[in-house]
Amino acid sequence: MPLRLTGSYRLKLDGKGRISIPIEIRRQIEAEKLGTAFYFNVGLNERIWGYPSASYEAWLDLVPRNMNPEEPEMEYRLLQSSAMKTPWDEQGRVVVPDDLRAQINVGDDVALVGSIDHVELWRYSEWTEHRAKLWKSAPSVVKKWKESAKPAAAASGGESPGKAAETAV
Repeated sequence: MPLRLTGSYRLKLDGKGRISIPIEIRRQIEAEKLGTAFYFNVGLNERIWGYPSASYEAWLDLVPRNMNPEEPEMEYRLLQSSAMKTPWDEQGRVVVPDDLRAQINVGDDVALVGSIDHVELWRYSEWTEHRAKLWKSAPSVVKKWKESAKPAAAASGGESPGKAAETAV
């Protein structure tokens, strides 16, 4: 089954720069398959992203090895240069690298947000503002999603996945 990290959690960074990964997230990761560490880096939305180690390493295997420095793969190098592998301890605590915390300035009051194949670390106040904006735009996003799902449903002879979303909004 593909990885689907979900939920949002308010956490505190301790004096050593650690957060406790919620048990719900650790269960979703399935340590025996995806490891007990995260690769942290700066994501495309300028937040700290954490990928379970095995899924991050599998993604690395897909990256072409013959990249031309003049092409968009330079973004890949930028992301890779900030990536750091950090294991979690027996209590599920993981150190968020100092330089990433300083670069993004997340503070000590953070939100850990599931984002399908990774988690994102946000300053808690910024996450609550962003989430409020997302809720305001949800009806129009669901409408667009339903419209785009209709051709796929017709082709497969099934019902549009938008039906379930229609009742959720």
